[in-house]
Amino acid sequence: MERGRTRGFDNFFDTAIAVCEPLVHPDRDCLLGNIYHILGQVNYHNNNVDESRDCMEKSLELQRKVCEEDGIVDERLAMAYAERGLTKMQDGLYEEGIADYEKDREIRESLGTYAPTSKEGNLASAYMALGKLERADHILTEAITRRIELYGEKDKESFRYFEFCRISRIDSFAMLLNTNERTIGPAGWHTRLVDYGMYRVDTTKV
Repeated sequence: MERGRTRGFDNFFDTAIAVCEPLVHPDRDCLLGNIYHILGQVNYHNNNVDESRDCMEKSLELQRKVCEEDGIVDERLAMAYAERGLTKMQDGLYEEGIADYEKDREIRESLGTYAPTSKEGNLASAYMALGKLERADHILTEAITRRIELYGEKDKESFRYFEFCRISRIDSFAMLLNTNERTIGPAGWHTRLVDYGMYRVDTTKV
């Protein structure tokens, strides 16, 4: 299904939803939420912005319901907020996307499982799109520091590319913002460049 190769899955999710919705099994909501989550990702990678956001909305609501009924809050709920936030950012709803990302972080911190990932790159990109450059720089700087504290200087995660986003010049932010508009901004590219460290900028050449 990756990168739009979904032809072999035509009607698969429709069938899965049709089978799952009438179930009375106690795991029905969790299973249905997972189906909508995967379908949302498929639509995301195909640049079907509205369909992706709709699926992530449904996934989040179902996960909320599961957590409320079980009396728990877990990482599945955090992930549901983050995924909905990404679809909102992709559609230019940056402030709503930021709120979802902040909720994701709040939940993970309460569980003691928070660690900076590429999500901080997406969050910073949203702030840049809103012209809040200092806030974007703060998020990335804090995330780099926290990640080094957790995993050391030899951390191999692609997240470390964000180290190149320690920007001191507005021109560099403009370059990053241009990259953003080809990724989580107006639909056009399948690849989430933000997630793969494409903030890398040589600030000596801008």
